[in-house]
Amino acid sequence: MNQTGIRWGFTFLVTDNRLGKDARLKLLVSATEMYLTGEKERPVESEAYEGRLFTNGEFGLIGTVGGMKFRAEIDTDDGRAVLSFLVNEQTPSRQLAADSLN
Repeated sequence: MNQTGIRWGFTFLVTDNRLGKDARLKLLVSATEMYLTGEKERPVESEAYEGRLFTNGEFGLIGTVGGMKFRAEIDTDDGRAVLSFLVNEQTPSRQLAADSLN
């Protein structure tokens, strides 16, 4: 990725236990990359799963923290799993990445 300057924030993940820690972390990183690059959808796969990660550009809240919502729908050896992500950018004077999705 070609990012200028430093950008920072938080990414929250809600999931079940069908995926191991490394698989969840890989998906969390992918959602964050998608936020930074303005991607709407990407296919995801590993030895443990395959499916898609996407956003409709919707804003969501977890308590008082807001950010762009992402969702992964994947098939695992243990069945279908749905993961939800919320990417919150804290970088000063940045517009929401949702603007870049339009």
